[in-house]
Amino acid sequence: MHRWASYPNDAWQIVRFDDLGAIEVIDTGDGTPYSDVFIILPSALYPGPPPKAFLQALCDSSVRAICIRRRGFGLTTSGASPEHEITLINRLVETLGNPDVHLLALGSAAPLALKLYSQSERVRSVDFVNLPSESAPEGTVRNVFWKKMIAQSFLGVAGTQLVLNGIKRTIRREGPNAFVDMFFSSSESDIAFLNANEALVLDAASASMSYSARCLHDEIVSAFFRSHEPIIMPGKAGFRLFSGRDAPPAFKHNENEFASKCGAEVSQLSQGYILSVYMCADEYISSLKSRKQ
Repeated sequence: MHRWASYPNDAWQIVRFDDLGAIEVIDTGDGTPYSDVFIILPSALYPGPPPKAFLQALCDSSVRAICIRRRGFGLTTSGASPEHEITLINRLVETLGNPDVHLLALGSAAPLALKLYSQSERVRSVDFVNLPSESAPEGTVRNVFWKKMIAQSFLGVAGTQLVLNGIKRTIRREGPNAFVDMFFSSSESDIAFLNANEALVLDAASASMSYSARCLHDEIVSAFFRSHEPIIMPGKAGFRLFSGRDAPPAFKHNENEFASKCGAEVSQLSQGYILSVYMCADEYISSLKSRKQ
């Protein structure tokens, strides 16, 4: 059983590549070989790590889990472009040996996951949670802060910077819990979950304070204003799509459109919205076991 002295602060470690920079990760690997490695790609909305219980559930299922700090958060130095982030993650994948690599992409990380899936032979599958799409951006997002950020980002980086400045001022003035109030007000179950996991709120709010307008602009435009076409690749396991019970209908519409193009499996988790897969660890683990059978 993998144990951490303090979670999540003491769990993060830095992996450095001389020619690319560094990437900050939480890695449950203990030195033993694994046949499957899951790389967790957080969204811009919630840049924090999964709860310890979720990572432990993956460990107990003989799966190595690696959560990465996305571009622009924490100490990850993935440069000024999404292409640099892809190169950095691919380099990380190359260090893992020869296991099957699976991606768990939350929210706005979907386009990144699709590119990694198409570029790396080692990435065998992608599980999406709350797949965003250009098909219904207005109906997809109910939170007023997030709606404003999307609208301003569509106009340009300067607009993103104005909204981001306001968010950072609010967090400085009102403390880390303002992060929860701003972004999770439309989901009572997510708020309850974060209130019960204060360390995760502190970590996510702290990471958000280092975020740049350029990174956020690129993430939002990529996620909400470009269609995500499934990539069918022979020999790979393909895609699965998950959404929480409290997710808006637009997400389910996006899932069904995506699934119809590639025959992907669609599943609804029993609770939650943005953090639904973390709340429903047992359900997600059961789905992993069923796929292996």
